[in-house]
Amino acid sequence: MYGVPQNLESLPLAGTSLSQLSLGPHIVHFIFDSGHQITAEGKVEVMQDDAVVAVWDQSNGWSSIAYQSLFRIPVSRCLVPNSKLFVIAFKGGLALHIHDSSEQFESFSVHPGDIYV
Repeated sequence: MYGVPQNLESLPLAGTSLSQLSLGPHIVHFIFDSGHQITAEGKVEVMQDDAVVAVWDQSNGWSSIAYQSLFRIPVSRCLVPNSKLFVIAFKGGLALHIHDSSEQFESFSVHPGDIYV
């Protein structure tokens, strides 16, 4: 809705791991062992070496259980390739793509920091 701010690249996730994933009817929460939480209501993709291996959206939930491969893998860096995409890159070629996929509604938020996109 607001566009992905460039300062998300400096989110201190490098070296941390995804420790928990929580699902609601229209929301998914990614909780890292650093205490950071990303809550998504828009489209999310799990990538392996640039190939989509799982997709989550409000209408369909997860397309496969491949998202489980993200657990306990250290984050290598955060990227903002454009104003509609936030990427959390993990070691081993895995990546979490979180999209700003709505012009009307919030697509995701980051806590702490109270960043709404």
